[in-house]
Amino acid sequence: MNIVQHIVKSGIANAKSYQDKRGILISNYISLIINVAVLMIYILGLIFFNDLSYGVSGMHLVIGVLAFSSTIFLNRLGFDYLARFLICLLPILYLWFIFISQMPDLPYVYPSIYGAIRIFLLTFSTIPFLVFSYRSQYSLIAGILPGLISVLFFEQILSAVNLSYYTQGLPLEDYPLMQMRTIIAYFILNAGSYTFHRIIVKNDMYTQKLLEELEEQSKQLELKNEKLYELNNTLDQKVKRRTTEIEKKNIELINKNVRLSEYAFINSHKLRSPLASILGLVNLFETHILSDEERIKIIEKIKKASEDLDRVVKEINAILDETK
Repeated sequence: MNIVQHIVKSGIANAKSYQDKRGILISNYISLIINVAVLMIYILGLIFFNDLSYGVSGMHLVIGVLAFSSTIFLNRLGFDYLARFLICLLPILYLWFIFISQMPDLPYVYPSIYGAIRIFLLTFSTIPFLVFSYRSQYSLIAGILPGLISVLFFEQILSAVNLSYYTQGLPLEDYPLMQMRTIIAYFILNAGSYTFHRIIVKNDMYTQKLLEELEEQSKQLELKNEKLYELNNTLDQKVKRRTTEIEKKNIELINKNVRLSEYAFINSHKLRSPLASILGLVNLFETHILSDEERIKIIEKIKKASEDLDRVVKEINAILDETK
């Protein structure tokens, strides 16, 4: 199964558009199917007709396998348009080759043989719509022409090799109507194939357009995500920077609070102690009669208390300076 997948995907890597890839894939599938059909006809001929008068001979088998396999190799080599044209042409040429080479050797030509040729021609006429896009007008027309010519000039082709229905002396009955019926069936079949083909291609184009729009939206979304990521990253940096600033300020406030606490302690204890001493000593001067020696001692104590008060005031000023 892996071998089959490998074969049918031959040449797809060389295609540019989705329609070309599908055409190459289908042409490879058709080549394999026809090869299998030729081999089955050969085997059935061996089983039911020992002389292979009805069916595919060994020579026909080899020619068919080589011819139809060549399209796969052409696809692999990158000649996909040539390969797709040949898969439209070769089945019809091969059909004419088999019948024209075998009919002269048949002991009796049955009327059904002419009907069989027409049926195969109608079947092969749909191949161009499978392998070519209607947008490749010249390629599609080139693929249609072999089947169209074979159907329109069916009797003329057989007459050229002296194998027409009339030269074989077969009963006419309603045979003249067969050509008209075949042409009508051809145009109905091909019109339906063309319509179906256009619907598929337009759906492919619409799907491709949707995929392109989706891809564009994905790119825009990806761009927005990148911008959002950058914005989040910038915002995260700002938040970190702001958090650092706040933490720094918090530390400063804590330090200030510590200093203010020290200030409050100094103010309530260290400051009041020398101040209370000075006030007490001054009160002694006012309420007591002191000797000169006592006055000198009190003045020294007032001086020392004043120095202590000055030192405490300087400490308070230093703390206040640090808290600014």
